[in-house]
Amino acid sequence: MATEFLASAARDAFRDHLARHRSVTEALADWCHARGIGSGPIRAERLAPGAGAGVPAALSVRPGEALVRRRVRLMRGAVALAEADNLYLPGRLPAGVAHALDETDTPFFTLLAAHGFARDPLAPPRDAAGGALETVAVVTIGGRPVSHVRERFAPALWR
Repeated sequence: MATEFLASAARDAFRDHLARHRSVTEALADWCHARGIGSGPIRAERLAPGAGAGVPAALSVRPGEALVRRRVRLMRGAVALAEADNLYLPGRLPAGVAHALDETDTPFFTLLAAHGFARDPLAPPRDAAGGALETVAVVTIGGRPVSHVRERFAPALWR
């Protein structure tokens, strides 16, 4: 019982920590560094895109506008921290970002760090299957939506 309470308190602390950061990657790096989880930089390991649930209205996609789905597992060393399903509009991203998303293991928010983005949660974080924590957000640059992202944070972060 005490172990479950501690895990629950740590998950709540992680939820609060995440809310204080605009960048998920930055939040994960700070959290992991402070708790000795994994080592090295956060990287995005590509996963099969999977089936999407349609195009979220929050993206305000215009007819003919290209959409790309990028699904990754965020890793620090050998530790899986989260999975992210990102539906983004490459034509709305700053120069070079879409190419880097296609060609590198650099996390989305790391690539956007210098571009004044905002991450606007669509709902409070919620508990998900297997003890994970799930968030859903729209990412904007200059008030214009560029991405819809769903993240599932692994219980390894608070155990």
